[in-house]
Amino acid sequence: MIRTRPPEGVDAVFDIAEILSCPAPEEHQIEPKYMSSSDDPHPNGLAGAVVAEAFLKWFEAQPKDQNALMQDLSK
Repeated sequence: MIRTRPPEGVDAVFDIAEILSCPAPEEHQIEPKYMSSSDDPHPNGLAGAVVAEAFLKWFEAQPKDQNALMQDLSK
């Protein structure tokens, strides 16, 4: 539900699962190439790099409210 309707006060949600998961119908599993090992589903270094790149592209594409950004930075 968080993907389609972010919590109150949240403008957007970056969907890391969309980046690391297998295609449907196995979208609940992480792609093996992103796993630390076949017995450890924790993300590996490649996953971190892929997520970082995707996040930066996603973040850059988000609408910017310069006034709100400046207020947040001044806190």
